[in-house]
Amino acid sequence: MEHNFKRAVPVWITGEARTMNVSAGFIYSFTRKQGSKYRLNLTGSTLFRVYVNGRFFHYGPARGPHGYARIDELVLDSELTEGMNKLAIEVAGYNCYSYYTLNIPSFLQAEVYEDDRLIGYSDVKGNFSAVRLTTRVQKAMRYSFQRTFTEIYHLDHAEPLANWMTGEVTALEELENVALAIDYLARELPIPHYDIRYAEHAIEYGAVDKQERKGATYAEHRFIHQISDTITGYPLDEIEERPFELVQDLEFKPVDRVKRDLAGGTMEQSLQEGQYVLLDMGLNLNGFIVSEVMAAQDSEVYFMFDEKLIDGRIAIHSWDWINVLKYSLKQNERPYSLESFESYGFRYLLCYVAKGTVTLRRAGLREYTYPACENAVFRSGDEQLNDIFQAALETYRQNTLDVFMDCPTRERAGWLCDSYFTGQSAQYFSGDAAAEKVFLENFVLARGFPYLPKGMLPMCYPADHVNGRFIPQWAMWYVIELEGYLKRDAAANIDDFKALCYGLIHYFRPFRNEDGLLEKLDSWNFIEWSKANQWVQDVNYPTNMLYSKMLRLIGEWYKDDELKDEADRIRETIIEQSFNGEFFIDHAVREDDGSLRLTDHTSEVCQYYAFFFDIADEKEERFKTLQAALLDVFGPARKELGLLPEVAYANAFIGYYLRMELLLRWRRYAQSLNEVKGYFHHMSRLTGTLWEHGSVNGSLNHGFASFAGVVILKALLGIQEINEKDRVVVFDFADVPIEAELRLGTSLGEIRLKRELSDGEWTVRYSVPDGYDARKI
Repeated sequence: MEHNFKRAVPVWITGEARTMNVSAGFIYSFTRKQGSKYRLNLTGSTLFRVYVNGRFFHYGPARGPHGYARIDELVLDSELTEGMNKLAIEVAGYNCYSYYTLNIPSFLQAEVYEDDRLIGYSDVKGNFSAVRLTTRVQKAMRYSFQRTFTEIYHLDHAEPLANWMTGEVTALEELENVALAIDYLARELPIPHYDIRYAEHAIEYGAVDKQERKGATYAEHRFIHQISDTITGYPLDEIEERPFELVQDLEFKPVDRVKRDLAGGTMEQSLQEGQYVLLDMGLNLNGFIVSEVMAAQDSEVYFMFDEKLIDGRIAIHSWDWINVLKYSLKQNERPYSLESFESYGFRYLLCYVAKGTVTLRRAGLREYTYPACENAVFRSGDEQLNDIFQAALETYRQNTLDVFMDCPTRERAGWLCDSYFTGQSAQYFSGDAAAEKVFLENFVLARGFPYLPKGMLPMCYPADHVNGRFIPQWAMWYVIELEGYLKRDAAANIDDFKALCYGLIHYFRPFRNEDGLLEKLDSWNFIEWSKANQWVQDVNYPTNMLYSKMLRLIGEWYKDDELKDEADRIRETIIEQSFNGEFFIDHAVREDDGSLRLTDHTSEVCQYYAFFFDIADEKEERFKTLQAALLDVFGPARKELGLLPEVAYANAFIGYYLRMELLLRWRRYAQSLNEVKGYFHHMSRLTGTLWEHGSVNGSLNHGFASFAGVVILKALLGIQEINEKDRVVVFDFADVPIEAELRLGTSLGEIRLKRELSDGEWTVRYSVPDGYDARKI
């Protein structure tokens, strides 16, 4: 399709294009002509939901970089009926800084085609009409520091506005053209899965007591109490309805804890004022919260949700985000079919009635996940590995949509460094680099990054970092990821990234000290979530290890010998200053007299950086003892065993992930599998997804953790690399006594592998499609 519109222009309700949290409904009706085909092309800001004849059809748009909007092209035919059809587009115009969308003026731009003839388009004189959707409360709290607004609704079936998608609405709004300096891109990625999944079990029913405050304060969060020019939103004193405060006053007292199966999701649970029911989805899922509610009286219904239970309860007081939806429902004989506008992640869903009487007929979610995730068909004789692999796949599909996301809960942000690992998952789970291409492309195409220094990349994108914060190390990880991406995408061209790469080099040059090492880098310096992150100044050696690798890669790609020589000098300087013969020291500090003093701070992750970025070479005798310590002393069990406590313990991200990479590099496949089971299996059993950390104190569904599935395939079935650029598949088969089988799609067909015990010998049979060269290490 053309990445443009013929006649449609961006439009919005007059005078509201820069107003926070305005919801608008756009309507277009047309008569279907027999034999014709119909298409909707659209984009908008901030987010939109499309209905055809009152039924959910699509959610978007796909996120694009500054200066661009991505166009969704939707074929409507499957939902159309004979005669008149009604298209309804619900748009939330947030005008709020966040980590998961750009803050640009609210607008919709849409065209409807009959065959190839334009029949409907957005314009002040076009044939789309609009209504302001005041059913969603405008002045609401933010959901989190990283996301925009919570959802509160007032619904009355007797009001035309509650039925705007199908009925006649008379209170139409005037529209204005929205001036935007944007170009257009294709969506490029497949339409998400929107399957509805209802709760599998009701696990608790009970009553609620409302506690007196007695001087106690409500939980304070910067996104509630520190609204400013950089944390935008409505100040607390302007917000009348505060569901997050109300739920902190509640004490849930179970009456019945008998687990009840909900066949087909149907429950018909009657709830009166002060009663609740707790539901279990069966595993951690992501999507739009759906429910069907009968309101026998005017009622107030709250839905609370979370990925976990603590002591059998949804732990409201532990939240750094607001997992609450509120609905005020007028009595009516017709059920309310409720669906959140925003997507959320949860396993447990609690419905509480604060006022009135309702019948909860069913509840669950409409999934919002990546559809291309069935590329790897895997099965092994080890049920723990099977569980972890399925959890990795589930984690991947929920955190991949239009970009690679960190988590589908508090952020939904596309973070660098995370993407290095998720990009590898994509090749195995999706069979292509389509999502990675779009993710990386957004950084290249962006018309600058407002609020950031020239040459620096945002730490997560698309997003507005209005406070000027960035992670210099994550920008370098963009280059590290490119090395693998150039093999995963046969069409990738390194010349497309040259300006970005050299922009980073120019940014870092002023920070080089007399030894050529980076010193006193600005903003948020990040190594990993461990004590190592207390030692990032003044000269941080893990950062310089990363910097050396970045320079070497850019030098190799663009035949720049000066950069390669600089990388060699940095390597030798790091070894000379940081390596004490046993371990690499994390950092040195600049004294008042100008001298550089080496500290005695040593972290586990620093050692991983050293080997991962080729500063330490395991083939050199001087690093043999350190490598042995990494292999046989360090790891997830070291803290429990009390080994080498003077070396600061690594955390999951990114220390354990670098460790998994190194174990694969060093061909310690059985050890890789044992550590993967030890670290991830309890996650797969508790939530069916893989977590940000080893404990429940964080996201329990984190995109980079899907890399555990890649480790299983590499370690157990030996498929080490699929180089689409050179059409090479690299194998290395380990002596691991576990039966396993894999079918893995590629651009030219399936790779097949089978590991089995035959006549007392473990063998692996494999085949690759014609066109690939199979190589064994």
